[in-house]
Amino acid sequence: HYLMRVLPYRTSRGRVDGIVVAFVDITLRKRIEEQIRSVALFPEEDPLPVLRLAHDGKILFANRAAAPLLAEWRRCVGEWVPDFVGRELGAVLKSEAIRELEMRCGQSDLAIVLVPIAERSYVNLYGHDITERKRVAEALRENERALRNAQQAARIGTYVYDIPGDAWSGSPMLDRILGIEADFQRTSAGWARLIHPESREELLAYLGECI
Repeated sequence: HYLMRVLPYRTSRGRVDGIVVAFVDITLRKRIEEQIRSVALFPEEDPLPVLRLAHDGKILFANRAAAPLLAEWRRCVGEWVPDFVGRELGAVLKSEAIRELEMRCGQSDLAIVLVPIAERSYVNLYGHDITERKRVAEALRENERALRNAQQAARIGTYVYDIPGDAWSGSPMLDRILGIEADFQRTSAGWARLIHPESREELLAYLGECI
């Protein structure tokens, strides 16, 4: 890329007697400008919400993906965020630490990460859709509830043994079956005390083979 400059050529008496044409190589400058434009488009092209808030809660920037969030807040760029967001904003600027705020937006659940830029007195917000994550977590909790109920009905207990740490944890039903309290020593030695003396040596040998 070249920049053409055309200047009048003047004689010693100041009379225009032609033109001077100069070509300046601006390839590097064009490349830098293109890189700047490309970087500037990153937030706008992000498929997830990106916003920038001033220290007083004024919305300075919001990309296209943030439109549903602004509609949920009933706010526009140039206006101020709702009070609950403003409180989080104040806490972030005071602590200068990243915080995460969960909120509902239409049919989706969003996690909004607030990143303070203290030296410029604004906060960037980056949204992430966590709808599926929350659905999976709720399904897991429901499965755990169903398992606990089934164990209680059938009087079945379960446990998990951490071999390197020599520690195990059991379900509430297992504690009831074994007749142990919360302060019971849940190690291999504690487990051994629960075994009938006649079977203790055999089971400890079996445990040693397994681990």
